[in-house]
Amino acid sequence: MLRKRMRDVRKRLPERTRLSSARLLGMRVSRLKCFRRSNLIACYLPADGEIDVRPLILTALQNNKRVALPVVDRNVPGRMRFANWVPGMPETRNQYGIREPLRGNRRFVATGELDMVIVPLLAFDAQGNRLGMGGGYYDRCFSFLSSRIVKRPTLVGVAYEAQKVDRLNTEAWDIPLSWVVTNAATYRC
Repeated sequence: MLRKRMRDVRKRLPERTRLSSARLLGMRVSRLKCFRRSNLIACYLPADGEIDVRPLILTALQNNKRVALPVVDRNVPGRMRFANWVPGMPETRNQYGIREPLRGNRRFVATGELDMVIVPLLAFDAQGNRLGMGGGYYDRCFSFLSSRIVKRPTLVGVAYEAQKVDRLNTEAWDIPLSWVVTNAATYRC
């Protein structure tokens, strides 16, 4: 129920709001110390009304940072990996309609090499809990962070402010975010 409602919230936003929100989000994230210190940042290409992080990707590239995109592994159900990406690289759409680097052009990076991960979401709370699309890809991929021994990569959720809720119910396998950045605010979790 909440997933459907939040998908509707972000899809109903006017185009002008989407464009200005993307620029504001990019500026807010680029001010984070963890962004400035990062060399390799995982992002995503927006789909299904997600906030557009392409201005942030451009800022990262202009600051000589490398960018990686998520790739859903068709051979291992539920597995997600990250591949280096540069503008103009050939892309394909995966089974969910999400753009990712084309198979023959992929060069995968280990999740431990990532300094920062920009995480899409449907809803979030101020404690860093996130509601995703329901596939569990990010939680599985970064489950090693639950040990609290490993501090890298930093997970930064991004969304429209309208996607904030008072409190989300969590499960043992949910991996909390370190930060959530919206078009209107920055939350340290």
